[in-house]
Amino acid sequence: TSKSKHEIIDLFKAIKLCCDEGEKKSKINTDFETISTLDSISRISYYDIFSPINIPKNETSMMDGFAINIDDKNCNEFVILKKIYADGKETINLDILMLNNNSTEKYCIYVTTGTPIPPPFNFVIPIEFVKYSYSSMKMIINSDYELSGKDKFIRKIGDNILKGSLLISKGKIINECDVALLASVGIIEIQVVKNCLTIAIMSNGNELIDPFNQNERKQMQEDYDNSNILNGKIYDSNKTYLTLLLKRHFNNIKIIDFKINEDT
Repeated sequence: TSKSKHEIIDLFKAIKLCCDEGEKKSKINTDFETISTLDSISRISYYDIFSPINIPKNETSMMDGFAINIDDKNCNEFVILKKIYADGKETINLDILMLNNNSTEKYCIYVTTGTPIPPPFNFVIPIEFVKYSYSSMKMIINSDYELSGKDKFIRKIGDNILKGSLLISKGKIINECDVALLASVGIIEIQVVKNCLTIAIMSNGNELIDPFNQNERKQMQEDYDNSNILNGKIYDSNKTYLTLLLKRHFNNIKIIDFKINEDT
């Protein structure tokens, strides 16, 4: 048998050599570029990315219902001050609460999921546990509903994302979930590694034919038409698959085609 001019090495040794070489390359300083997060899919984050804000930024309601002060738990009938929605445009006149602090009447506000909860309210009663009328501006708590605890059904500041918390680690390959996460805290541009990854792909085998080579395709068809049973040629599909797979996961990649290498 003829001897290959290239040394055949063990698969795991080959993987180790690639990893060692990659580690050497990673120590080389690389430049970065600033791009829109919409264009960052499959790019590599150059820095750690931290949240600039809290989510939520205010204490917010987790339910549609009525916010009360738990100190008024011995009262089951409340005056509805106002409806307040999640956009926060509507506000309440807290002076009314101060002026009527010694009044026998107790107050509540109608809130929807995500509505900021202003002090002194600190407890949300889900809407299915009350009876209410906007004509009389009254809300009555069902007798079987237990008022206990504090901050019930209220999401605390930073409960979802805390300001300063790590969102994306340096070196992470950005995906769709990462972009959505960054959008949720208002980040629309990030720094990514500028240098692209270069990968060479080579197929090996005398029986392989490049499906995109017109001359080889023509010869293959002629052998098929002439029923040449000695022709054991097959189209090389693995390289096509690997090329597209890499392009799918890395949009800043350079692929070198080393063609088909014959058996020796």
